[in-house]
Amino acid sequence: MDVEKHKLERILDGDEEPTNLTLALLNDITNDFSMELKIGEGGSASVYKGVLGERKVAVKMIHVNIREIKDHEKQFRREFDCLWNTNHPNIVRFLGFCSNIVERHMSDESGKMIWAQQIERFFCFEYISKGSLDKHITGTTLLHLMLIFSLLIVFLG
Repeated sequence: MDVEKHKLERILDGDEEPTNLTLALLNDITNDFSMELKIGEGGSASVYKGVLGERKVAVKMIHVNIREIKDHEKQFRREFDCLWNTNHPNIVRFLGFCSNIVERHMSDESGKMIWAQQIERFFCFEYISKGSLDKHITGTTLLHLMLIFSLLIVFLG
């Protein structure tokens, strides 16, 4: 585990490129995704603070709806490509990703117990502690950013 933590620290320092991170590392730095380290939640993801010694990272846990797996796969790859190719001092840095498949025993819609594969997806970012972007920008600046982001999504496909 120390080797994996050291690698993530080197990515944070800018000495290595973002890479595939292990689920064990993400579990370790988020204390198994504890509620105490949960810092946000949206429609399709939860964000946790990861503690790496004196440093912090943000880990985005993406909720995968198995019924919409094809759409999720396209969205995940599009977001990954955008993050991988974006490097700007005013944008939070992408540090890595994790894609994991586990088999779980669960009940189907009729209540029958089945084994099912569950996809777990994660992105890791540098942690910014000054609050969310909407607290710092308003009005015209926010509209410009929304327009740029919309155009970026259309451009990337």
